[in-house]
Amino acid sequence: GEQSCATRCFAEFSSEDLDNWLSCTIEENECVKVPQNIDNSAENVGYNTAIKKFDPSSLVGKWYKTDGLNPNYDLFDCQSNTFEFTDDKKQELDMGIFFRVIRPEEYGGGFWENSLT
Repeated sequence: GEQSCATRCFAEFSSEDLDNWLSCTIEENECVKVPQNIDNSAENVGYNTAIKKFDPSSLVGKWYKTDGLNPNYDLFDCQSNTFEFTDDKKQELDMGIFFRVIRPEEYGGGFWENSLT
């Protein structure tokens, strides 16, 4: 699928230049539009209440993804997210993402790895 291919390319060709380009074109200046008509209804299944008092500090640390809604993005072996406060008031969290994609045997086997912050 398209997302699987794109994620594999990000993992294989990761560099500071690519990360800066993606940040500039997608996030900062919106030169490249990310699809908006995605069916995310599965996110709401089974959750009919919201947490009334959530403490963001409970996220600080390293978390491993064990389940997800999209097998092309959410279910890589040993995919982890890290959270840390970005300010002294402890009101904003920064998230780091690490994932690896299986490298086909014809490309040497093993994995391509990428880390995004």
